[in-house]
Amino acid sequence: EKLVVLHRLPATGRAFGVVQLSESTQTLQQTQRSLLVVLAIVSLVLILLAALITPLLVSRALRPLRRVTEASSALAAGDMGRRVEEPAVQDEVGRLSRAFNEMASAVQRAFHIREESESGMRAFVSDASHELRTPLTTLQGQLDVLGRGAAADPKAAQTSLQSMQREVIRMSALVEDLLTLTRLESPGADQLREPVDLDALVAETVDEQSVRDPGQRVEVLAGAPGTALVLGDREQLRRVVLNLATNALKYAPGGVHAWQTTVQDDVAVLTLTDQGTGIPEDVLPRVFDRFYRGPDETRRAPGSGLGLAIVRSVVEAHGGAVTVASGSTGTTFTVALPRVNPGGQP
Repeated sequence: EKLVVLHRLPATGRAFGVVQLSESTQTLQQTQRSLLVVLAIVSLVLILLAALITPLLVSRALRPLRRVTEASSALAAGDMGRRVEEPAVQDEVGRLSRAFNEMASAVQRAFHIREESESGMRAFVSDASHELRTPLTTLQGQLDVLGRGAAADPKAAQTSLQSMQREVIRMSALVEDLLTLTRLESPGADQLREPVDLDALVAETVDEQSVRDPGQRVEVLAGAPGTALVLGDREQLRRVVLNLATNALKYAPGGVHAWQTTVQDDVAVLTLTDQGTGIPEDVLPRVFDRFYRGPDETRRAPGSGLGLAIVRSVVEAHGGAVTVASGSTGTTFTVALPRVNPGGQP
């Protein structure tokens, strides 16, 4: 076969000749056939290579997702410390790995908080049961005494009734303290918020005969009127002062109980200093724990060991903090609460 090309030669508006060129197409056809063969072979090789390499590439690309799946299964099985190695590439898989690790950390924290809460609840129930067992045992004993014939003896009956009355009062106070702690620590508990003058509150509370013995010497050093103003529940804050005063009277009778209110920037600070024997250094971290009543020699003092725990709960519920410092003689409790201006605004 040949390829023929005709070309007209125009001159002054009319053609006067034609040029004909021809070339054999055999070489061109051979080149085309060779090219088709090469393309077919190359395409086949590429298809075979793709069939071999694609599974490897897909497996490698899905390896981070497989790690996430394995870690999810381990997390569901209880392995809270399982994490996924985060790839350096900032792509969707990398973001997924980081999101999974953040979720796993949040789940681990939640379980840790739950375990601590359950442990604290078990300890709380155990301590409460122990504290309630003593008055109940006393009541049972006195009832047995009366049942064995003591009721016929007016003097013995009166003694038993007085003992039972003391235990009932003690148990009622313990139950009331437990209910108070439960209300304070309940999530979302509604609390009244109104401006409260700490100076006036302390002056009113420490003067009550139920707080101190008539012979106990108390000093109240107040600041400028209206400066130590906080926003909170007046009755709960009164309970703080009452419990601190009762604690000082119980463990540091005699001497002087000095109350002082000061203002430091946006914080109102209330301090109570006594002249007692002081609190041992190893005991200080535990004085605000529930049912803790100090070393053996102080356990004979009346009370349930909930007074300072209530103080801490009330203060923290008001966004403040309470601390204690003590030396060989004297102890100082410090309550810091957010202060508000005279208009009642923080």
